[in-house]
Amino acid sequence: MHLRYIKFFMAVAETKSFTQAAQKMNTAQPSLSRQIRKLEEIVGTPLVIRNTHDVRLTDAGEVFYEESRGILDQVNRAIAAAQNVASEKASSTTIGFVSGTEAPFLIDIFSDIVERCKNLHISFRGQRERHLLESLYNGDVDAAVLAGPITDPDLLSQVIVSQPLIAAIPARHAMAEQEVVSFSQLLTLPFVAPDPEFAPNYHATIQSFARRQKITFLPTQTACDSILMRLQLVGSGVGFALITKYQERFLPDTVVTRPLDLDTTFDLVLAWRKDNQSKALWEVIENMQTSLLDGEIEMTMRERSHYPQDLSNFEMGHPLKTHRMPFPRAD
Repeated sequence: MHLRYIKFFMAVAETKSFTQAAQKMNTAQPSLSRQIRKLEEIVGTPLVIRNTHDVRLTDAGEVFYEESRGILDQVNRAIAAAQNVASEKASSTTIGFVSGTEAPFLIDIFSDIVERCKNLHISFRGQRERHLLESLYNGDVDAAVLAGPITDPDLLSQVIVSQPLIAAIPARHAMAEQEVVSFSQLLTLPFVAPDPEFAPNYHATIQSFARRQKITFLPTQTACDSILMRLQLVGSGVGFALITKYQERFLPDTVVTRPLDLDTTFDLVLAWRKDNQSKALWEVIENMQTSLLDGEIEMTMRERSHYPQDLSNFEMGHPLKTHRMPFPRAD
């Protein structure tokens, strides 16, 4: 049974007039009459009594009217519920990031975006990098902050932050007395590397840097799935690690950081699926672009205070470089 039969019948029952019901339903009266006759054929009994003076319901019609009103109420509630869900989905987006050291840093990065997008509900989800990539591919998150570059042709990405990698070394090591450490010195220590199983992009970035610089790291006999554990291993004297500037705030007392004598730029990128047409996501992306162009996404000067003052002219690049590039869109 088509829902329109019930709607036409309800209009007749409530107006007690085929003429008024036809006007209410924006249809011709003969068409309305045919719909009511078709409905009566389906039900198997007359529902409406027609004469020259009035229109009234049969006893069966009265029962059918009460039941039909409940059906239409349910249908309207279902439509409203579906529209509410669609509206909430259209005005919300989820940004994923790697759990641990990125959280407080990304609060700084995204605080301006949240302020600009007050009409949106922006959720943040922390996961291990491997799981974060899976969530991005299956649509559990709309975009993810990852170590760049992103080479997957199904993803679009934009650099949001560039920072130099710095050396994390045991506080009691002789190199801790130096203002800058060279890689030739650093490579005498084992390298506490990111685990490729849990941080594939981060690991690939480090390995790509090593290939460019023709560096061979001394391996350690340990593996760990988080930067916090890697720093604890460094503090225990296992070796050294390469970390980003924003991760310095998580150093244990047993670890210090020093700038390196090579350009070791590390990029954090916002990546999203090429086929994601979420309006909320694109509003976030466009407002992030505006913040980048306005220079509002930047680290405070206190983030640089760990560097010795006499290194202010050291050719390391800024801890944060703002990329004034338009965000790529899917064709």
